[in-house]
Amino acid sequence: MNRAAALAAVLLAAGAARAADVPEPPELLPARLYLEGRRDEALTALLQRHPAVLELELDALRHLDIHDRGAGALARAALMLHTDRAWRQRLALADVGLHCGPRDEDTFARLVAALLTARPDSRDYARRFFVATARRSLEALCLADVRGWTRAGLKWFPGDAELLLAEGTAAETAAVFGRSMALAQLRARLSDEERPDARRELERARDTFERALAADPSLLEARLRLGHALSRLGKHELARGELERVASAASAGEMRYLCQLFLARVHDASGRRAEAARAYREALAAAPAGQAAAIGLAQLLGRDGDGRPGRAVLTQSVAHAPRQGARDPYWSYPAGLDQPGDAALDALRAEIAP
Repeated sequence: MNRAAALAAVLLAAGAARAADVPEPPELLPARLYLEGRRDEALTALLQRHPAVLELELDALRHLDIHDRGAGALARAALMLHTDRAWRQRLALADVGLHCGPRDEDTFARLVAALLTARPDSRDYARRFFVATARRSLEALCLADVRGWTRAGLKWFPGDAELLLAEGTAAETAAVFGRSMALAQLRARLSDEERPDARRELERARDTFERALAADPSLLEARLRLGHALSRLGKHELARGELERVASAASAGEMRYLCQLFLARVHDASGRRAEAARAYREALAAAPAGQAAAIGLAQLLGRDGDGRPGRAVLTQSVAHAPRQGARDPYWSYPAGLDQPGDAALDALRAEIAP
């Protein structure tokens, strides 16, 4: 246990020593309702009370018995209740473009998660909570929020591969697409080399992916993204090595599509046109609806002045476009490839009970 986790344990233990035979305080009523499955009532109760009660609730949670499994379940319920409240606030502001940015409920949830790190029954729950909230922020392209969650999580779980993957993905997405979609559109005409901040973000992403892989060498998405970041930094041979390692492990699906797509671009940038065409075709075999690979291959084939092979590739790609569920995995690449944040949070809600 690191120093921060040890401090949380001391605080919880000190509070628990005073908690014996003390009735459950009213500040924990919304959490109790949530734990009992009465989630709408819990959210209503939370909405109706004064914000100053948050401090009283945190103090009550701090005084729960650290060894009582029922108390741990109540603390986990409080964590998810405030997380749900923060997300509802975001949804209410989404139409006016204010869905990103921390809320008071987020700040409170982080404090509760910190308390959970010291509970033997909830420490891994807290870790997975930080990962899930980071992923959900990434899916919403709220990149500053991703960093807020990952850095809070890494304070308690230094070197965690999943948190590092999320943080590196936020940096990579900021470099390639901008810190927000509006910013990306403003900068659409500038190359990576023309945007000094983009190179800094790519270097940060590369370093973070390397740390993630040091913690878990089997994390294919981190290796895929490392190869992509290296290619954007112009380090094509290093990128090729990482991407070929992914290709040897990914036999099908979106991971194979993306690694072959990125390999094709690396080969093309290095003047290996035949290898690039082969990689593009491998990508399309993995995901026939992959427009990015189809366009890349068509452009490559068209450089000889004969547009017929390229047109044939695009015609075949268009034939897949109307199919239900057909999509290019590259379009969702900026938001992460692993388990969706909402699904991970749903799993955490299902695990609240002791």
